Amino acid sequence: MTELLSECFQLEELRHAKVVVGPLFARKFGVPPPDYGRHFVGFFRDARGALHTLGYVHCLISSGLALGGGSCIDEAVVRLMTREQRQLFREAGGINALILRFMCDQLSDFGVVFGYCGDARAKLVDLKVGFVETPYPRLLVKLLRPLPQDEIDRKIEAAHAFGPF
Repeated sequence: MTELLSECFQLEELRHAKVVVGPLFARKFGVPPPDYGRHFVGFFRDARGALHTLGYVHCLISSGLALGGGSCIDEAVVRLMTREQRQLFREAGGINALILRFMCDQLSDFGVVFGYCGDARAKLVDLKVGFVETPYPRLLVKLLRPLPQDEIDRKIEAAHAFGPF
């Protein structure tokens, strides 16, 4: 992340995210955010120094699997940015891509992370970040460290058996 971008953007993993991402998540999905799993949040710092919740990704941890989903961006916060700041985010791959990369960095111990994606635009971001398709529609996987192919295949089957997340 560039120095200029780091002046207005901050990434955090939060233990509890309901207060911080609740309104955004509810607007996007119609329900409160999960109160379990791991929560990855991007914050935007405006010209006055106030922090705004810009984006969020949830990761469910179950049976040794890291299952990411629930990505959302607050367009009202994007509109607070200057044209130059929006350009910095585009050059860095986009807000969601930055949060996803951060999430993957934090989850490297899992070896792979999965995404469940039903939105075509979100899928393009996931693919840009390094996720690849699996034999199952909507289920994507990203290899975080080298693993034997049979272990990857077992994890893909387990993630598929888990169902939508």
